[in-house]
Amino acid sequence: MKGKLTITKNSRNVINVTLRDEKSRIRFVTATISRTNFADALFGLSEVECDIKVKGLVNVGRKKVTKSLEFKMDLVDDDYGDVRKDRALEIARSHCGYEWSVWDTRFSSQTSFFDKDGELWARTSLYKFI
Repeated sequence: MKGKLTITKNSRNVINVTLRDEKSRIRFVTATISRTNFADALFGLSEVECDIKVKGLVNVGRKKVTKSLEFKMDLVDDDYGDVRKDRALEIARSHCGYEWSVWDTRFSSQTSFFDKDGELWARTSLYKFI
């Protein structure tokens, strides 16, 4: 399995080590470690203490596939905010079926809503793992 390793230091001087699966693009392990323990590990001390968070293991090793979805909204153009976003999410989920998931569930992009032939449309991305 191929992957990516990222090491960062946050404002509290704590080191985060993150592993990302290349195929699914999931960051599935994050280890939070003190600077002292990180330095010890870097210079050969084994099994130093850290906090580990694991997520998304069910999809690690699977390929992430995405596709665009555009659909006509059934609201008037002056419905804004949460009303518009909630309805867009409801319509998107009805289009994607069981296999696909909606990428941006908040419809927060500037291009999420647009005018097409005088009608209000929405745009998002769907994804699934195969």
